Amino acid sequence: MRYAVKIMFKEDLNPDILQLVNEEVEILAMLDHPNVVKYMESYTDDHNIYIVMEYLEDAEELQKMIEKQKTIMDADDSKTYQSLFPAEQVCRIMLMIMTGLHHIHTNNVVHRDFKAENCLVDKNLQLRIIDFGLSKMVQHEEGGQLLLGTPYYMAPEVYEM
Repeated sequence: MRYAVKIMFKEDLNPDILQLVNEEVEILAMLDHPNVVKYMESYTDDHNIYIVMEYLEDAEELQKMIEKQKTIMDADDSKTYQSLFPAEQVCRIMLMIMTGLHHIHTNNVVHRDFKAENCLVDKNLQLRIIDFGLSKMVQHEEGGQLLLGTPYYMAPEVYEM
């Protein structure tokens, strides 16, 4: 069996980042869903922290799939309107995203950096949500006032202009 290993150099981690890494491990360990990357174990040595997860054979980011398909469509000289992907495929991917996010939120976790780049799709069109580095466990009464994530993917209302 093959595994993916996220390696972080301890000397590069300040106490705040170390706290995020510890939370990431705790969150990954408790999430068990077909549409969330599977956590295996974590360990440390004198220099590094290792997070071991399932390896997704021939998987690519959802964003790269979309960009690749756009390039193919742009090269099509017929200029007829076509959807990037068949409706059935879009519905299947959206269902996997929604069920994965539902599981995450049911476990009182907020991903805080959800975007197409943080979804891997394998050759069988099975999707996994990845990268829980900014995720946080929350209580329902918490307001979540900290501004984190990828700016272009944030809702406009989170910005105070």
